[in-house]
Amino acid sequence: MSNPHHEHQLFLNKTRHGSVRASRYPNGYTPKIEYYQAQLSSAVDSLDVEQIKYFTTKLEWFIKRQAENKLY
Repeated sequence: MSNPHHEHQLFLNKTRHGSVRASRYPNGYTPKIEYYQAQLSSAVDSLDVEQIKYFTTKLEWFIKRQAENKLY
């Protein structure tokens, strides 16, 4: 038996994600992904380990959100 509260919460989550993300990132996360890829490339070229870690984390975050966004 399904939980009506759970189904309603899933609906709210989907709606929230769609409306907030659509307005804040009308082109999805592609521009952010491209930006952090370029930053990571520069950090790799200069062998700046701290910057590599930082930009990798940021890039992973936006790639994950882009993948989640495609589910909605």
